[in-house]
Amino acid sequence: MPRGTVASAYYRVSLAKPYAPDGYRAFFGGDTTMFVDSRDPRHVSVVDSSAEPTANVFYDRVFEPAHFGWMVNGWWRILWFGFGLTPLALGVTGLSTWLFRRRTRRRRAAHAGRRAAPPR
Repeated sequence: MPRGTVASAYYRVSLAKPYAPDGYRAFFGGDTTMFVDSRDPRHVSVVDSSAEPTANVFYDRVFEPAHFGWMVNGWWRILWFGFGLTPLALGVTGLSTWLFRRRTRRRRAAHAGRRAAPPR
């Protein structure tokens, strides 16, 4: 074993249930967890958290798919992505407008200062 690593007593594998369409839940921990003993691979323990009713069933089945856009097809998600980028676009255009106006104001003030100076 390499130096600095800790030996684990088991391996942990998480699986997602099929209610998440097209495998979009691959980046989540999953609903079913399997624990495999690192010394004896025949010793397996399966914990199915989706089989037990919890207070978060409504959230898991409605709010989570709605939040991540799993309830609609890809075209709606592209449209929603565009709406999500709107604040960024407004921030960039607002900053560029402010910088442009500030630069114009400074140039006008400098030009007016040169005209107001008495000739030598």
